[in-house]
Amino acid sequence: MKLTVQAFAEIGADRWKSACEHVEKTIASMQDAGNAADVLQRNLVVDLGAHTDSETDTASEAERLGV
Repeated sequence: MKLTVQAFAEIGADRWKSACEHVEKTIASMQDAGNAADVLQRNLVVDLGAHTDSETDTASEAERLGV
């Protein structure tokens, strides 16, 4: 515990400020990446072969049967 207190006491205000700014930038970067992933997930479309157009349904069924 004494070593930790001593180490913290030896760190100047400029190093603390720099470390805090680095952490804030890292957090912002991770939040941006998380937001980008959310947008990609919302825009993800999975085609399950369930179409409302009867011609498309027929074509999909024919393709599945290899006709």
